Amino acid sequence: MNYYSFHLGDYAAHTRHLSLLEDLAYRRMLDLYYTTEQALPADPAKVARLIGMRDHMQEVTDVLSEFFVKSDAGHTSSRCEHEIDTYKAKADRAKSANKARWTPKQQGEGSNPDLKSDVKSDLKSESVQIPTKNQEPITKELPPIPPEGGNPVEQVDRPKRGSAISLKAHLDDCRKAGQKAIPEGHAVFAYAAKVGIPDEFLRLHWLEFKDRYTMPDAKRYKAWADVFHKSVKGNWFKLWFASNDGSYALTTVGQQAQRNHQEAA
Repeated sequence: MNYYSFHLGDYAAHTRHLSLLEDLAYRRMLDLYYTTEQALPADPAKVARLIGMRDHMQEVTDVLSEFFVKSDAGHTSSRCEHEIDTYKAKADRAKSANKARWTPKQQGEGSNPDLKSDVKSDLKSESVQIPTKNQEPITKELPPIPPEGGNPVEQVDRPKRGSAISLKAHLDDCRKAGQKAIPEGHAVFAYAAKVGIPDEFLRLHWLEFKDRYTMPDAKRYKAWADVFHKSVKGNWFKLWFASNDGSYALTTVGQQAQRNHQEAA
């Protein structure tokens, strides 16, 4: 492993009595333990050679006897073993998540092999949807010409094509047209899969995006699907962060948003 948690307070509390050379030896032993992900050798001389302190055998021996337990496997540390197990568990979860994302699920007879991920299903379930490329073109119906002497049919003012509109108005238009909120082939899904953003985090981002941009004074945009893509790419709402091992976790803001939408559901 190339990373491990280093708690300054814990370390200082347990090592204030060490000399400079003892402190150096201990730090190098920890680095060796984590990088090899295994116990230190049982022979103190071998440990001293591996950490580059062969001329300081007394310090090496004292540190080993104080902070490590000698066993058949070598000099072990319960704290190091716990950190290594935690790291491996996170790595395995991230690997499984990526494998599940890229490996199609087994489908039963009559099922659709092209079913999308949970986040896409969630977006599909929204009553407001955005059209895909396969949709039939929508033609604007003109009102009938009234008979002579009659009153013309009242027309509703619509924003000009390409003009910025609110998300609420955009979603209302999509609902009336029976269209999808985010096209299945939109680049936002490819981006999320590429960088490893979990589907549930993407779904949470969509709920937060919709919640914020349907407020009365929210900004107006022309292409809302592209705006959603940019918001995910820039993590506008700061819902998650990426760990050094490649996994993602929710921030405090993300956890609050998750609870808020769970209660709303």
